[in-house]
Amino acid sequence: MSIGILGAKEQIQIAVIAFVVVNLVFFIDVGYYNFYWIGNLSNWVAFGVYFVVLSIAQLGVLVIVRKLRINLKFIYVSI
Repeated sequence: MSIGILGAKEQIQIAVIAFVVVNLVFFIDVGYYNFYWIGNLSNWVAFGVYFVVLSIAQLGVLVIVRKLRINLKFIYVSI
């Protein structure tokens, strides 16, 4: 099942990217370069908030790119 403007593949990509980035942030910032933060429930709540915010931000950028009909190949090359 997919959201209206996204296919299942795009949803998985957004979720994986958000999960990896938020995990890296928590590993460095919250866990002080370890994974002890996993044992604390409040850290999981914060993790969920960060995950949702990052996913919505990615979705917003994707919608803007599609509405403006920006060629993604041009963006990849310019980076």
